[in-house]
Amino acid sequence: MGLDGITEEKRVHRRRAVRFPLVYERGGRSFWSVTEDLSLGGAFLHSFHPPQEGERLQLRLKRPDSREELFLTGRVVHRRPRNRAALPEGGLPAPPSGVGVAFEEIPGRVRERLEDLLACGPERTISTRRHACAPAEEFEDLHTVRDLGSILKTLKCLCRKILPIHVRRLGGNVSYTTYIRDVLVEGDSPAVVADPIPLQDSDRAFPGKVPFVFRFSHREKTWSFVLEENPGRLVNDPVSFALPAELHYQEERRQDRFGQELKPLLTVEFPDPLDPGLNRVKNVLDVSYGGLAFKTYPGEEVYTAGTLLEGMALYATDRSCRVSDGVVKYVELVCAPSGEVYQRVGVAFSETGFPRLREVPAFREDEMEEMTRPEAILQHLRRVCQSGTKILTGRQDCILFSDGILQAERRNGDLDFKVVSSHLARAPRSLFQEGELSCHYLLYGIYHFFLARAIRENGWLRLEIPSKIYKAKRRRVLRVSCEGDLEARFRFVHPILGQECVFPLRDLSIRGLAFDCDYVRHLLWKGFVLRDCKVELGREVLCVGAVEVRSLTLRGGDPCGGQGKTCGVEFFDLPAQAEKRISEYIFEKSNPHIVQVAVEKIENLWQLFAKSGFLYPAKAAYLERIKKDVDETWKKLLSGEADFFKQIAFREGGEELGTASAVLAYEDCWLFQHLAATGHPVKLVPKYVILGLAQFLMEHREIRYLITYFRRENSFPWKIYSGFVEVYPLEEQLKFTRYNFLTRDLDKDTPQCASLELPVRFRQEGVVIEHAAEADFEIVENCLRKNLHPLLIRSRSLQKSTLGLPGISAAYRAKGLVRERFCLVARERGELAAFALVENASPGINLSGLLNTFSVWSVRRHSRVHEIRRKLIEVVAQFYRSLGARTAICLTEEDDLSDYLAAGFRKEKQYICFTSSRRAIKSYYDYVQERFSRFEERRERAGREFFL
Repeated sequence: MGLDGITEEKRVHRRRAVRFPLVYERGGRSFWSVTEDLSLGGAFLHSFHPPQEGERLQLRLKRPDSREELFLTGRVVHRRPRNRAALPEGGLPAPPSGVGVAFEEIPGRVRERLEDLLACGPERTISTRRHACAPAEEFEDLHTVRDLGSILKTLKCLCRKILPIHVRRLGGNVSYTTYIRDVLVEGDSPAVVADPIPLQDSDRAFPGKVPFVFRFSHREKTWSFVLEENPGRLVNDPVSFALPAELHYQEERRQDRFGQELKPLLTVEFPDPLDPGLNRVKNVLDVSYGGLAFKTYPGEEVYTAGTLLEGMALYATDRSCRVSDGVVKYVELVCAPSGEVYQRVGVAFSETGFPRLREVPAFREDEMEEMTRPEAILQHLRRVCQSGTKILTGRQDCILFSDGILQAERRNGDLDFKVVSSHLARAPRSLFQEGELSCHYLLYGIYHFFLARAIRENGWLRLEIPSKIYKAKRRRVLRVSCEGDLEARFRFVHPILGQECVFPLRDLSIRGLAFDCDYVRHLLWKGFVLRDCKVELGREVLCVGAVEVRSLTLRGGDPCGGQGKTCGVEFFDLPAQAEKRISEYIFEKSNPHIVQVAVEKIENLWQLFAKSGFLYPAKAAYLERIKKDVDETWKKLLSGEADFFKQIAFREGGEELGTASAVLAYEDCWLFQHLAATGHPVKLVPKYVILGLAQFLMEHREIRYLITYFRRENSFPWKIYSGFVEVYPLEEQLKFTRYNFLTRDLDKDTPQCASLELPVRFRQEGVVIEHAAEADFEIVENCLRKNLHPLLIRSRSLQKSTLGLPGISAAYRAKGLVRERFCLVARERGELAAFALVENASPGINLSGLLNTFSVWSVRRHSRVHEIRRKLIEVVAQFYRSLGARTAICLTEEDDLSDYLAAGFRKEKQYICFTSSRRAIKSYYDYVQERFSRFEERRERAGREFFL
């Protein structure tokens, strides 16, 4: 039996060298194999994973000329391990691994069949016909501090540095934020005084004392303590509670994680159909647009026609190319010329589109659009049926299944729809009988869902036709056609075919592109990932990185002839340089009238500002006093390329009809300013100016934030920005802030000193005003974090490391200009009581003086707060005088302006500031393009002036 083990002298039955397919049972699982030799007493079975000696196996031997199976029982008497099978001996190929099995008692009828099989079985035969039926989470060590002195020191540090404390009811889901005001150590019972905690009704409704967890970060550790308190007391102002008896902390660490590489060139990975917790990895033999074939070895699991393989992931080496469900279509037993025996399993992709949904995605109501016309709903549902899209179906409390397929049938002349699911067919009747269900799916990569009443019938769900279907809004971007441009091409190396592919571009945008391609022939599926792609624009080659195939379109012609097919792809993470060049290409094609302003056009800009109404009388009078300084600043800004400034104009016939500029106001934030435009008989000039500036913002990925100021009475900017927020309500990325604009004419003041020297001491009052020390910056930052929205903190560079604007100050100085920010602090008896942020910039960088403003902040509440603030405001005014300013400007959100008015300031106007993060800039560009797309067709709008 085999080449080792039992000798011929010990054999009772003569063995025949025949190869018959068989299946053996082991541990409740079925595995396929093939015989190397066979006799009435036993057989040698090839197995990639040989069973252990002594194991009892149930065998089903298949006859090569029929579907008849012989049921036998045997025991493993010896095994040939796989490691020995890999070693060549005497120059001959090593024999395959396997086991020798001795048959137990064979029933008479089975023995007769086996004798007939051995009598007719040829030497070394094999059937090649198709068989149609065949990371753990790690927890850091928790440390405990019980020393009263250490606990007092830690909590006093929280109070001094104004560090936030996050509070959550034990077992609750809502987190709140509070701050410690003071730590009282008088008497025998130290107490903590904190800001009130705005508990929601769900946390406030508990009677008696409830445990609350207080958590904060300090000195690279995460600290926590538990307080049992009546919820009603925590909402009082102030909150007072006993000093905690112990604090817990753990070190803050991060762990790096790494993936595993797959060595075969082309593999497929999927969960085992009988044990989903076990993943199977198979070598792919071949692949086509509609499916693939993979290899299994003797001793591996059995696959039969009709087996569903969910979540098949196709890999080229270690790169995932596609994820789809598949259905086994056939199984072949193959003997290669080298003597290798394996099964060829053919699989057809059951999904022609994107992977099915595994969970319900989160969308806000304003991000969805409705489909309500009955004709459109019926047409859409037919399209879902034809596409084979998988549907996730659920109730309010749970997901029922995710493998549903929508089918349509005629019933009494009407069109009925039903959802078929293998999971539902196996589920008990108690799971669902009748009621309203939600159906979620991806069609052409776009999320849809609808609500419909359903009745369970014979293993499927019969649906009523929904009255509405909801669809995720597609955000539009500006695309330019590349047809006719023979030098615009898309190039990539196919990850499966291994060949370089080059196709002509049809259109291009900063989010993706479309190209002409026979996607069936070139194996491009929806959801297919292509890496290391390039876009050729003439002689320029742009590396665009990875893309995902999002659409496959047949534009006409023979579907099988490769004519009229278009493939659309979306960029994953477009490199900065490629995005910049593509943006320039798009902008050049769509906006030929936008140009940069040269130094010699400065006088034209003044004329444009006057003609458009940008220079209203009060602003014109203010600028007339400093016009000479403004001209000098503009000359420096417009002479050569400045990395922190951009000025564009809409020019037609040699005349500037519109302009706008952007300036780097803070470390990562640009100020959009000076928008002015006059009328045009056809074109809406502000549209092109706004798009031109937005184009510049998108070209520079280092720009993380955008701000712009406007007065509420200016209807044009208010409609633009408020409309944008309505369409894209990104609460964490967009914010409107109202500011009071106050001024004090320093030319009218009586000069007190030629140059202010800090610190200024008010000896009788015990107040000292001076420049902030290094230790003050953390307190200033924490105070600002307590009072301002996080978006304002990030966009204005109000972190302690960037409070003085060190990065942009150097860039301005290199051009002979000034942009800086100072922090002046007021101390009372050595304690920080208030501070002022004082900004300064060269005249004309912003014509309204918005970069030459200050704001005052109180750190602690006390009886002399107003007195100290007024002294600080007066010192700031004199500080501006020492810098050469002729006007002191305050920009504040405060409603109580009494301290400023008492210091000689007067309120001029109010500004609204619109702040946006980088994530919203592209959406803003799309919104402006869509909003103004039809305006040029409306001649009645010609001649109107829009100004900011």
